[in-house]
Amino acid sequence: MIKVCMVRFLLVLGLLVSFAGLEASAQDYVTVTKASGDLKSVTAKITINAPPAFVWQTLTSYNELDDFIPGYRSAQLVASSGATKTLDIDMIVSRLLPSYKYRVRVQEDQRRMMLTLQRISGDFKHFNGTYQLVPSSNGARTVLVYKLDLDPGKDVPGSALIIKGNVEKTLAAVREHAESQHRKSMIGKN
Repeated sequence: MIKVCMVRFLLVLGLLVSFAGLEASAQDYVTVTKASGDLKSVTAKITINAPPAFVWQTLTSYNELDDFIPGYRSAQLVASSGATKTLDIDMIVSRLLPSYKYRVRVQEDQRRMMLTLQRISGDFKHFNGTYQLVPSSNGARTVLVYKLDLDPGKDVPGSALIIKGNVEKTLAAVREHAESQHRKSMIGKN
């Protein structure tokens, strides 16, 4: 009897987690390696239970990023010319460190589902990266691949762990927001 109840409990718990969209793929990861000098290379992959269009919409809601990404004090679109956007970002990377303010150019390639980020100015010495959206499960899910080369510009002990933690929180927030928007779009549909 106890064994049957435990199996039922685990089955229901698994269904609840799955339906809530909170399950993480076993292949999700964030790695930070030292490239050269103070330059760190970040590679991350996360599976999102929403079609690529919802993830794209989440990532390109530039003036709303500070509403759902932890640590972002402000995110502001300051220039837009077609697929090229310029953002000013002010973020807290750690309670023990000052905030980082920087300007970044975002190049949107919606056909390839890729965003390319390039530092223009600010506190980071180097900041170049990409977000690549890859459809999976016949377009019902998205694999988000994030790559970043980053030099914080300040000698910070344990910077690799701080960077890893910030990337994990940011990608989890992107996942949660995109999945929430997708669930809202499904209300009333069969």
